[in-house]
Amino acid sequence: MTGISTNSIHASDEVHPVRDVMPPINISTTYKYAENPDDLVKWSDLPEDSSIIGNIFYSRISHPNSERVERALEDIVGGHTVAYSSGLGAFFAALTYFNPSTVCIGKGYHGCHSITDIFTRLKGLKVIGLDDDLDQLNAGDLICLETPVNPDGTVFDIEYFAEKAHKKGAFLLIDSTFAPPPLQDPFKWGADMVLHSATKYFG
Repeated sequence: MTGISTNSIHASDEVHPVRDVMPPINISTTYKYAENPDDLVKWSDLPEDSSIIGNIFYSRISHPNSERVERALEDIVGGHTVAYSSGLGAFFAALTYFNPSTVCIGKGYHGCHSITDIFTRLKGLKVIGLDDDLDQLNAGDLICLETPVNPDGTVFDIEYFAEKAHKKGAFLLIDSTFAPPPLQDPFKWGADMVLHSATKYFG
């Protein structure tokens, strides 16, 4: 079994095997289709858990560099990984994915609070705090927890909030930016989704 240091370097070797000692930086945005039309696979026909490696056609959807990063991070964090160009983009995508009626959010990155404010104005999202009555949550709602909190280092009990969320049929989203693996494993304690800002410790 390889360790985290080895995995961070080599976990993505299988994705785009090249002979370069260091993986090359690919700057292309568009790619050729397969020369044989019979080799083309419609996007809608791909299995849901399918890798799109080998089906690259536009960099906004997939790219050799991001695929390598995602594959390495999957091995390190122990869950499916999607890389975004910004933390706000990732948080916006998470809210869109879960589509909660109520979000319980604690202190932390101000950008996440700005995004919840936008959802409140546009679609009537209800926002409550961690100290509020969590029995207000319903199935499909979301608890957003940054732990440890930047910048004061406050640490929350992930398992406690996972139990509170799951008891109501809600989900738990953890921002683990200031405690990446191996310091903290939110999935082990019941998190449904984990965010990391790769410009901090991961960087």
